[in-house]
Amino acid sequence: MDFIQHPSYFEQMHDIALILWKLTMENMNKLLKRLGLQCISFERLQTSGRINLIFNLKAHTKTSSYIEFILKVSNPHCYWKEHRIKNEVNTMQYLLEPTTIPLPKIFDYSVDFKTSILSCEYILMEKIHGNTLESIIEKVSDQILVKTAIEMTDYVKHREMFLGGSIEDGPTLGPFLTLKEYIIEHLRWVIRRIQTDEQLFEIGEHLILSL
Repeated sequence: MDFIQHPSYFEQMHDIALILWKLTMENMNKLLKRLGLQCISFERLQTSGRINLIFNLKAHTKTSSYIEFILKVSNPHCYWKEHRIKNEVNTMQYLLEPTTIPLPKIFDYSVDFKTSILSCEYILMEKIHGNTLESIIEKVSDQILVKTAIEMTDYVKHREMFLGGSIEDGPTLGPFLTLKEYIIEHLRWVIRRIQTDEQLFEIGEHLILSL
């Protein structure tokens, strides 16, 4: 069975570099102009991962000195094109209406890089101030951690949202009849990647030599 052709590491980094090149102050102002705002500054956050690029935007307002937004730019990888941002926006909008789960308000988004002001897929959302659990987990007491875990459990139980996925087992879907068949085909695909992706081979060789 043939899987989607996986772009090389070099091709992925090239696509991300093109996106970063287009994230200019001029384009940020075009984005915020829809909200009647002017961009003061924007910076990429250290919390950015390999899938999403996260930026903090500051903008002038008529009633206060400035307001902050979070801009999430999606990785242009062919696996996630159109689907990742669309699914995330739909999920957040769905949860905002019937639940009390604290989520940022979405001001703007694009799932089509061809028509996007920033020439990429993105979500512009409200910035919720506070500390991430990751940054304070070693400093808080066990009692607070237990309370946090209970709150997370309550969020999952909202409206008995059994939409499939990791909460409960559902029917087997897709081209594989068994888990074993999927694992075997996936391993074959990984081997083909190692054999054909020169950039990936060079990275792996470097990691092995450094051990």
